[in-house]
Amino acid sequence: MKKNQKLINALFEKFSIISKKRKQKLIFLIFPQRNDILNKNDQYHNFFENLKKKYDIIDFTKYFIDENINKLYLEPEYGSHLTNYGNKLVAKIILKKLKKNYDRLV
Repeated sequence: MKKNQKLINALFEKFSIISKKRKQKLIFLIFPQRNDILNKNDQYHNFFENLKKKYDIIDFTKYFIDENINKLYLEPEYGSHLTNYGNKLVAKIILKKLKKNYDRLV
């Protein structure tokens, strides 16, 4: 496993331990970078798919993959920051997921 993957695993584990002690519900939100979408990076995808087995994760890659990349992200020189459209899409997905989980708990 690469150094950065080990670091992410360690961070996820640390956050998980802290949230369990506090009796908090923890959901990790994974935002792919523009290049992860353009290059369809399988290693990136597989890494987070494996993490989903242990942690509650919303990986936006699967939602972004079929979207127009230029509508989702600001110009490349601004990194992987989302546009208004991208942020609205994220909010819609999170609300849908939270509602689904809430309905199941009530």
